[in-house]
This record gives sequence, structure tokens and C-alpha cells, in this order.
Amino acid sequence: MRRFALLLASTTFVAPALAADAIVYEEPPAPMAPVAVVAPASGWTGLYVGGHAGYAYTDGSSVQNFFITIPGTPGAPGRAAIPPMGEIAVGTPVAYSYGCGVDAATPACTLSVNGQVVADGLSRDELRDAVVALGAPADVDVGGTEGAGTATTVTVIPATPGRPAIAAVPAVPPRTVRAEDLGYSRFAEEDDGFVGGVHVGYDQEFGSVGSSTLVLGVVGDISYVDIERSFGFTNGVDTVSAQQELDYLATLRLRAGLAFGSILAYATGGLAVGEVDTTINMFGDAASESDTRLGYSVGGGLDFLVTENLSLGVEYLYTDLGSDDFSRSTLLTDGRQLDFSSDKDFDFHTVWAKASFRFN
Repeated sequence: MRRFALLLASTTFVAPALAADAIVYEEPPAPMAPVAVVAPASGWTGLYVGGHAGYAYTDGSSVQNFFITIPGTPGAPGRAAIPPMGEIAVGTPVAYSYGCGVDAATPACTLSVNGQVVADGLSRDELRDAVVALGAPADVDVGGTEGAGTATTVTVIPATPGRPAIAAVPAVPPRTVRAEDLGYSRFAEEDDGFVGGVHVGYDQEFGSVGSSTLVLGVVGDISYVDIERSFGFTNGVDTVSAQQELDYLATLRLRAGLAFGSILAYATGGLAVGEVDTTINMFGDAASESDTRLGYSVGGGLDFLVTENLSLGVEYLYTDLGSDDFSRSTLLTDGRQLDFSSDKDFDFHTVWAKASFRFN
């Protein structure tokens, strides 16, 4: 009995001790659901449209040619001197003959001088007057049916005062001088400004190039460009100048670049078309012309994919619309001709930011 009591007591005090040393295994918490992270798509293939805006500027301009043409003179031949001379009487002997009809009263006389008939159908009195006029004596006998004689005609050459000799004047060809040689100085001004427009393009991804992807595409755009330049000559009083202004710019370009995930770095180049208004002012008289020019644009830029369908970017272009020789001439009152012309290219720079919606 005592042995049972001791056993019970030992069981009562040992059980709590064993319970305190027992290992409890807890249920692990359920794993958290992964958080969805939306990253921009890295694909560049597809059509896109968008707008752009920025700044246009030029390096300035200068007049290529401004000349003044002084007309030539045709010259004149010279002449020899003529000495003064007094009055001179010159006698010239002549032989005359006549013939008349049988009837002395019939006016049928013919007068010949030096064998040439000079009058016919003369009466006797008319015959006598004609013979006297040749220089025969006033009482010459013309009564026969035939006759001949010699007379002396006298020609009086009046006195002349003479005239001096005149030297020949050689011809002078026209000559052209530069405006600077006549006291004109050059000037040039430019007015830079805003550029903005819309664009549409298509990109296509090709194979990998190292850690990047080759992207080729084509883009076209049309922009309003607020840029103009003026240049000319002035002498402080008179001014000859030209002003050029660009109405619009349109380009069609290829572009090639490397995409590093959501960043695309590219180069671009292609055709450019723009309409240039030119006004030439010569001494307050202005004349204008407008022409559409074809040139080229080259440059490069960066595009960033913000979302799968939205990209932002920045682009630089150098544009050269070539030269369309324009000129104007004016004739001054003193006979000089002013010729104003320029063949300098119309070139400028544009930098713009852009946003595009992509149909990927």
C-alpha cells in the first residue's frame, strides 16, 4: 500500500515536468500571392502616330552677289581739220551746138552740150537765153539753122571758216564693280522660332545585335516652322536687301536604330520639302516670289516606351532645302545697273520633343 502511494505521488509530480518539455509544431503561414508588376513592353514593331513641337534655328545667312554694272560707251570716229578758205570762182569750159528748123519762125531748135541734148523744142529766143546761160556773150548769133560755140560756166565756191580736227573716241566696255567698292557694307539677320506638327511612321524589329535589337523604320511628318532670315547691303542711306521665310516643312525619312529594351536610339535621313517666300527690296521697291524647294534632312533621336502603346522622344534634324537662285536688277537714272542675287542654300536646324501612340 505504501509502495502504491509513492508511485502515485511520483506520477503526479513527473507528468507536469514532461508536459513542459514537449515540442509543439506550428502550421506554416500560407504563401503570399505574387505582386503583379506592369512593365513597359519592349516590342517596337508596329504603326505609330503622334505630334511634335520644339525650336527651329539657323546659323545666319549672307548675300553671295551684289554688283553694280556701269554701262560702256560705243566710242566715236575722229575727223581731220579743214583750214579756212576764201571765196573761189571756178570756170568750166563747155562746147555747145544747136540745130533749128528751116523756117526761122518755127520753134524747133535743139541745144546740145558736150554732145548731149539738153533741151529741144526751143524757140530762137529761148535758144539764145539758154546759150547765154551757158556763159556765151549776150549778143551771140543763133540765127542760122545750125551753129556751135564755146562757153565758160563759172561756179563760185563761197568762203568757209574751216573746222578743227576731232580725235577718235575709243569704245569703253561695260564694267562691273562690287558693292563694297562703292561704300556698301553687308548685313545679315535671322529670326528663330517655333516648330510643331504631326508625324506617322512604322517600325520593324529584326535580329539581335549583341544585347540590343536592330530596328528599321520609315517616318513622315509635316510641320509649321516659324523661321526667317534677311540679308543685304547698305551705305547708311540706301539699302538693298532680301528676306526669306519658310512656310512649312515636310519630310519622308528612313530611320535605323538599336533598341535596348524600352529605349531606342536611332539615326534618320531622307527627303525634305518646304515652301520658301522671298522678298527683294531695292531702294524701297519690293518684289516677292514663292517657290517649293526639295532638299534633305538628316539627324537622330531617342525614343522611350512609357507603356505598351505610348512612347516619348526627342529628335534633332539638320535640313537643307538647297538654293533656288533668285535675282533682281534695276537701272539707275545715271545709266548704271544694279544686280542683286544669291545662291546660298536655305538650311536650318530643328530640335523637338514628341509623343507617339503605337498600335502594337
